[in-house]
Amino acid sequence: MNVTDSVFYAVRFPVLVASGLLSSFTVFVVVYLLVKKPSLCQDGKVFFLIVLVLFRYLNCFINLITVTVTFWFSGISQLLCSVYLLFEYFIVFMEYNCLSAMCVDRYVAICSPFHYQSLCCFQNILKILFGLTVLSCGMPLAGFIYWTYSISASEDGGSFLWCQGHSLNHALSFKIPWITLLGLWFSFSIVVIGFCYIMVYKEGKKAGVIIPSNKRATKTIVFQVLQLSLSFFPLLVSLVLFQLPEWRLMKWSTYSVIEAVNFIVSTLAQTICPVIYGLRSRSIRDIVKRLFCSWKLRTKLHPAS
Repeated sequence: MNVTDSVFYAVRFPVLVASGLLSSFTVFVVVYLLVKKPSLCQDGKVFFLIVLVLFRYLNCFINLITVTVTFWFSGISQLLCSVYLLFEYFIVFMEYNCLSAMCVDRYVAICSPFHYQSLCCFQNILKILFGLTVLSCGMPLAGFIYWTYSISASEDGGSFLWCQGHSLNHALSFKIPWITLLGLWFSFSIVVIGFCYIMVYKEGKKAGVIIPSNKRATKTIVFQVLQLSLSFFPLLVSLVLFQLPEWRLMKWSTYSVIEAVNFIVSTLAQTICPVIYGLRSRSIRDIVKRLFCSWKLRTKLHPAS
């Protein structure tokens, strides 16, 4: 393992540890809230937010294990690398789908509240979650089959980035179909988010008043589009750069630096944004305030000796 790879792993380790700690705290708060108030699962937005946080925590945990094993053993088998990449992109598609589902949930709740009361039950939400999971599995699985077929016909067995070796051509050939799929789904998610909030604004305008949910819609759509963009545009920028003739001749160290920057941006965005969503939910925010105030009161009454 050369100096470039060591620096590449040195960058990933602290980012993953920080993301894991924040995700662990978020998961702890989520579990505490569900124990204190199980009815939160009946709220579609809160339910999909919980799913989003749990998947981010699981993704961070798998990432940390994979990077540790890769660094310790100087590479992993092609099968394990394939499984890891399949899971990684499943998480990304699931994230897109959960954000879109949260927008649709708010749209139905605001524009058709009576219909929403009959739709929003735990059984229906589970059915929707199952459908999103199947959809999130289908697209990465198609890309996984394509990639497996393409590397089986390659000369060197399809080395990919830090999984097995330094093969820039295979890294680029892997990214093109994946980013194409992500780009299509990114565009679809943006259309869904935009449509839902346009309808929310029209509902508020029709009523002749600016309802509270209408005011929060602007901030919410900014956060959701920002999270989607930070998880997709770094990949898109790197792909555009790599298509230029002069970048085709770049060194592996340059490629590693670009990948490290992409990893930092996407990981931090995907970790912090669910926390922001949670704090912007009034029901969750009130419970967190009571939890913090009670802990602060106990600290004052029983100070540490």
